[in-house]
Amino acid sequence: MIDPAILLGPGRDAIVGRDKSKHHDPRAIWVACVAVVFAIYRHIVPQSRILAEAYGDLDRIPADAGFAVALPLARTWRDEDGIDFRASFEPVFDDGAAGGAFDPKPLFGAIANGDPLILIGNEHPVVLLGLAYTADRPDRLVAGYALDPKPTVGRRSLDRDELVPNSAGGDLLVAVRTKLEKV
Repeated sequence: MIDPAILLGPGRDAIVGRDKSKHHDPRAIWVACVAVVFAIYRHIVPQSRILAEAYGDLDRIPADAGFAVALPLARTWRDEDGIDFRASFEPVFDDGAAGGAFDPKPLFGAIANGDPLILIGNEHPVVLLGLAYTADRPDRLVAGYALDPKPTVGRRSLDRDELVPNSAGGDLLVAVRTKLEKV
């Protein structure tokens, strides 16, 4: 089970960035989601460093690249405590990819395994923490619970359309499974 409480505490600014003008930019929120995922694994890396080391600056983050937005992040990182770890990212769903049929089973598998997922929708990305489905149709998602790093939001329930692929009239564009391992 993912415990978002570890994101709180002195010096742990994984959610709140310093540049107020960029807070609502989906690319800045993507970087905040990555910082949240790192923090879930107890690796604190400031957003500014993630941005600088993976992309250079905000304008270099590909806004409509689908899963490709995660590729520069798949590497070895060093957290604020000097601990090295390797980040990997796996596309669970990409609405823009050829044959991008939506199957919720990998989402359930990632959550059950404790692997955070970043969902990218039309508005901005969030870190998926939990899912609910109907008992008679386990392939039908009915609710989701997320950590939304957008300032002043935090933990929240997902709207139904955030779990429905864009190609089916919903908001979901990409789902990225994240894994971190000690080096």
